[in-house]
Amino acid sequence: MKTSKIIFISLLGTVALLIMATTIDIKLNGHKANTYPSDIFKAEKTGVADYKVLSLNNCNNIELTRKDSSSVAIIYLKDSLLPHLNYISSGDTLFITDARPKNHSAVSYKIQATGSLSQIVMKNSVITMKIPGSGSLVFDLNGSTININNDGVATPKMSSLIVSAVNHSSFSTGEFRVDSMDLTLQKSEAYLEVIAKKIHGTLQDSSKMYARQPDEVYLKKDSTSTMSLNEN
Repeated sequence: MKTSKIIFISLLGTVALLIMATTIDIKLNGHKANTYPSDIFKAEKTGVADYKVLSLNNCNNIELTRKDSSSVAIIYLKDSLLPHLNYISSGDTLFITDARPKNHSAVSYKIQATGSLSQIVMKNSVITMKIPGSGSLVFDLNGSTININNDGVATPKMSSLIVSAVNHSSFSTGEFRVDSMDLTLQKSEAYLEVIAKKIHGTLQDSSKMYARQPDEVYLKKDSTSTMSLNEN
């Protein structure tokens, strides 16, 4: 086969995957869609009780969004078996464990939370979060990674973010406004595009922080840790 044909076929495949991902997102988030690739992917969505705390243990391929209702969804290939998702609601907490598909590379999870969500606890997990919303959020990370972005919408504003990250965790954000931010990093990193009025905290054991210059900053660090504040 000619090289030009191979490149063309590869491009078509990439475009098709992008279209599939977009239509799945539209379907799950309740927007109007003209088509849905139900012959290829399925989305198994289940409503759950509103919760204040989200606890994730040994999870990845998860996207968290703030919506008017709480739910969990599994996205998987239609011709494969429905992967099992371990989750349980107890009190004000939604627990999700071992959402780390090994033999299901096409599997992903979408978690919806309402404005009741106030704390996210993660151990050995990786997630992305869209549109953190207003109010305050507390993050407890242990060997985990989270990336927060605003999904390209108008820059939201939060009152406070409190982040505790240990054991080689990584906390990163896109651009949004926050009144105050409190960081405690131990053997961890923070990459912050937030526009903050105040940033307070401590950095220990080879931690790193990169952030925009806030109006007020008070950070304590040991000799092994580094921080960088940019004017932009």
